[in-house]
Amino acid sequence: SLRAAPPTMGFGPGFSGVQTARTPAAIIILTTATIITIPAAATTAVLMAAVITVASMAVAADIIDFNSDGFKMTAAPTIATFPNSLIFPAMKYRRFGRTNLQMPVISCGGMRYQFKWNDVPPAEIPAANQANLEACIHRALELGINHIETARGYGTSEMQLGNVLPKIPREKLIVQTKVSPKATAAEFLKTFETSMDYLKLDHVELLSLHGINTRELMDWSLKKGGCLEAARKLQKEDRVRFIGFATHATTDIILETIEHGDFDYVNLHWYFVNDLNWPAVEAATKRDMGVFIISPTDKGGLLQSPPPKLVELCQPLSPIAFNDLYGLARPQVHTLSVGAARPSDFDEHVNALKHYDKAAEVIAPIEARLRGEIERVHGADWAAAWSA
Repeated sequence: SLRAAPPTMGFGPGFSGVQTARTPAAIIILTTATIITIPAAATTAVLMAAVITVASMAVAADIIDFNSDGFKMTAAPTIATFPNSLIFPAMKYRRFGRTNLQMPVISCGGMRYQFKWNDVPPAEIPAANQANLEACIHRALELGINHIETARGYGTSEMQLGNVLPKIPREKLIVQTKVSPKATAAEFLKTFETSMDYLKLDHVELLSLHGINTRELMDWSLKKGGCLEAARKLQKEDRVRFIGFATHATTDIILETIEHGDFDYVNLHWYFVNDLNWPAVEAATKRDMGVFIISPTDKGGLLQSPPPKLVELCQPLSPIAFNDLYGLARPQVHTLSVGAARPSDFDEHVNALKHYDKAAEVIAPIEARLRGEIERVHGADWAAAWSA
């Protein structure tokens, strides 16, 4: 049976056999370097054909031998062994600033797979929606994405994650939740307790003050006896390991918050189409803070549904891949959030990592083409002031 391949099947060094994903999202074949995905709806015949195809490519690459006992790998497969449509490169990790956490460069954002943007009784959450959310989490982990990010402001996200995260070995996860600044520390702490009750965890690695977007919210956060002090109290109690802030503010407010608050990391917007916050990224880097980029696909230009012209200008990459690599070409950027609505939403982002080691080189001609077209259409003065 393809779904229960025994160890005696002889996949050899580098293969763990054919494994079934925890949900119907996919069937995967694991190798030392890759994950090969086969559609969930595939029939047994299609699954067999896929395995035969993979084996044939391995034979052609001279990394597999057949004998009377089955077959075995004679060398580890590489990305060049298989076509891009079947294979995903290994996840990459970066030190997340002074937290010293090894952060995957792609993070699992929890703002699109949840049932509602407001709290509802658990019984109202459809089984299919919960199954899809759990499939997203398991798919993320299969791809090496172990940073799961959510927020009290994401409706049922925390509640639904509380049905899956406690079942996963805790040491395999980096969990971040976010709580909005409140006028009083007591209200902030009460809201945090709601988050933890929903998540069903005794601690989170990362707690973010969510949405320091105005000077009033900055004051609530940084004042004596404010939300940051309350968060530090939680840190001393081992309920929280590190404290950051998330922001949609203008750059001046972000810079002031970085300068006057003692935060471990920041979640902010910065992309090819919005370079305004780069001074904040640099300020965070000087303080050895982790840098998390919010929603590069959606807020970076609705790249999940790009216009044909943008698709053409980004060739041979997709707009999503270009934007991801544009960010990851800079060591100051540590992770990009992917708000997955379905398990397959991670695939294009992870596939882009095959260019990770040469990101700057790969994106250079595309960036030049895009900037040239911007100047051609809008004029040199407009282009020069675009991100100024």
